[in-house]
Amino acid sequence: MDDSIRMLLTQMASGDPGPSGGSAAALAAALGAALAAKCARLSGRQLDDAGEHADTADALRERALALADEDARGVRAMLSSAADAPADPSATPRKIAAVASALGSLAGTLAAHGNPRLHADAAAAESLASAAGAMIDGILRSNAGETGSRENA
Repeated sequence: MDDSIRMLLTQMASGDPGPSGGSAAALAAALGAALAAKCARLSGRQLDDAGEHADTADALRERALALADEDARGVRAMLSSAADAPADPSATPRKIAAVASALGSLAGTLAAHGNPRLHADAAAAESLASAAGAMIDGILRSNAGETGSRENA
């Protein structure tokens, strides 16, 4: 694995404020978007708009990565009581949820209509989008003061 990935995981595992659940959700979405882009690029025979799907996946990946950074900065600012802490701690997670939702739709299309040899990758992208959405749901519930598992809600 790349050293930057190892560094990120080390930062996330540390006790220091910074990358946490929101960043992890955004990174899951970015991974899913990368897989979706691959599936789209290799589905030209199956989908007339494969190039557009690839462009969409690339844009979602970049958006997710930017939101991972934004979330880490926000968490760091909130936990250190910095003056630039976000006024609405749920704003960035909601943006991540929107990316995850868009990715889920795209990955579903690719799983159903894309290159059948890449069905597992498209399904993995869809699973990563779903996981990111579930993670954000937990964050939003926590931010709203709800505790416990979803089953207890």
